[in-house]
Amino acid sequence: MRRAGLFAALMLLVVVNVAVLGGVAWNRAGQPAATLRLTERELPLYDSFVRAEENSGLALQLTLYQGSYSPDWLDEQKLRTLGFRPERYDTTDAAEGVRNKQALPRQAWVVLEFDGPAWQLALAESETELASLDGKIQAGESTLQQREYRQESLEQMRQSSSRLLAVDAGTDAAVLRERYPDTTRYLMTRAVIHLWVAPVLSPQEKGDRPRVRGTLQLPVERINVPLQLRAVLQTALGGDVQNRAQRAENAVKLPRYSVVLNVGARHEPWLADIKPLDVAATN
Repeated sequence: MRRAGLFAALMLLVVVNVAVLGGVAWNRAGQPAATLRLTERELPLYDSFVRAEENSGLALQLTLYQGSYSPDWLDEQKLRTLGFRPERYDTTDAAEGVRNKQALPRQAWVVLEFDGPAWQLALAESETELASLDGKIQAGESTLQQREYRQESLEQMRQSSSRLLAVDAGTDAAVLRERYPDTTRYLMTRAVIHLWVAPVLSPQEKGDRPRVRGTLQLPVERINVPLQLRAVLQTALGGDVQNRAQRAENAVKLPRYSVVLNVGARHEPWLADIKPLDVAATN
């Protein structure tokens, strides 16, 4: 009986491994569905590998621009197209202390845009916000310290923030690809979408409709670095993966490597190439 159980366990392991390897082969067969040339800004070293010194593996973390995890376009109208029904989920009544059920998350296809119009718009909005502070300082509505902070934030955005933004979502990947045909700028991935209904708390707001918003979470964030590319990555990082933690102290961190990211038939990404960057020449 023990031998039979052991044999069954081994066979299950073999079947699982074959299925995984078969899925990887299918995903990478033929021409990639998309190929993007990113940098450390969009694919920094995965944090858990930085902290686990005993782990010899390396992975990069797919990272969006910070404002892209709860984008303005993911509003009530868009959430309804993804299958949500906001009217089914009441808000918390502050007066009565009644808490009602929340919507379960849903999966959807999300379009990620690299260094395109959405990034340029976000950058322009930050520049406009900085420019408006001069008048506010003269009017006594802001301070020089606030302007300095905003200037540093803008410089960090220009030099080291991710330029990858979520720009659309839907339930049909083929329809989205037709809408965004440039496979060197747009990639599609699965995402988990959450619906939030902001409660109406104050008496003045009782006549207002609750504000509905959505947030997204990428299920595929960690991308393993293949063995043949690890030495190149180590060189780009100065030979020490712990060096990333030291760079975190600086306000502006220039990218140290570029990455060719392929996306396959199953919309799963993999690293095709890594090259060190001349940090002094990077902008």
